[in-house]
Amino acid sequence: MAKRAQITLFIIIGIVLVFSYALVIYSKEQIDLWSEDVLELPSDIQQIHSFVVGCAQLKAEEGIELIISKGGYYTASYMAYDENGENIPYYYHKGDDLVPENEIVERELCKVIVESLPSCIDGFNEFPGYLIIGDIESCESKLLDEQISVSLKYPLDINQEGSSFSMRRFNTKTDSNLKKMLDVTREYVDLQEAQPEEFAISNLTELANNNGLMREIDIDEDSATVVIKLKDSSSAKESVLVFAAGFSSWPSS
Repeated sequence: MAKRAQITLFIIIGIVLVFSYALVIYSKEQIDLWSEDVLELPSDIQQIHSFVVGCAQLKAEEGIELIISKGGYYTASYMAYDENGENIPYYYHKGDDLVPENEIVERELCKVIVESLPSCIDGFNEFPGYLIIGDIESCESKLLDEQISVSLKYPLDINQEGSSFSMRRFNTKTDSNLKKMLDVTREYVDLQEAQPEEFAISNLTELANNNGLMREIDIDEDSATVVIKLKDSSSAKESVLVFAAGFSSWPSS
């Protein structure tokens, strides 16, 4: 009887150990996958998480303003109008709709973030005494109504005085009306396509006003091109989306 009881006890202990190990692995995976679970980590490790999110937020804000000023592009190729050495992307060109899809703009934003984030992280020199190893694996951004979300898959292994921790994903959002501005340009181009013999300036003005935006135009009659600036002044920092409309010959307006 005593031997049988001892065997039963060993089985119970084994089950408890297996369950405990599975629980640890599950908890680790949850921390790896969901940034919200970082609250379960020690406060000093949480500071590392907050630092990375802060850098991602900063570089997302800078990246958004950069690609807005470049018409939604960063490194992707596009048909452009040369204005004093600066390439302005055509959104309308001789009847063709060239407005970039949201997915293209989202990828371009991620290129900026991934390229510029290391300068902010600076090798985690802000955290002496911690061995932090990791590389950015992927970036996803999404144009939302009045916001842009960014999710970085950035696996980090953190070691400090014999303790090890890991984080996998960092998420942030920043205010931006870029989605609305692109939607306005698409509506304008649709209207411009319907009347290719004239510059649809009244339609452009109405669309801008109806969406709380301002517009500026610069006409180059020699190249039959209009450089259009849509300005969003709803936030503390003004955003200006710049694009061009090109015609076969200079139309009436």
